[in-house]
Amino acid sequence: MRVASLQAQRRCRARPGVRSMTVPPESIQVGKCYLSNNGMVRRVVRLMPDGRVQYETRSGPLRNAKTWKPGMLQIRDFASSAQREVPCNWAPEGDG
Repeated sequence: MRVASLQAQRRCRARPGVRSMTVPPESIQVGKCYLSNNGMVRRVVRLMPDGRVQYETRSGPLRNAKTWKPGMLQIRDFASSAQREVPCNWAPEGDG
C-alpha cells in the first residue's frame, strides 16, 4: 500500500501555472474522508499504482452502506477538488 502512495506522489509534482490545492495530493490516505468543493463527502478506498484514487462518495446524510457510490479520479484532480479532511460521518448541519 505504501508503494502505491509513493508512486502516486511522484506523479503529483507541482506544475507551473496550476492553482494550489487545499489538500496536498501526498496527504491523501486510504480510509480518510474529504469534503469536495461541491459539498459531497469522498472516502478513499484505494490509491492505484497509476496515480488514480478509487473512492466512494455521498451527498446526503449517512443512512446505510448503499448511501456510498463508487468513483475514480486522478489523484491531482481528487486533491484539487477537496476542500479539507472531514470525519466520514460528516454532515453540513454539524459543521460549526
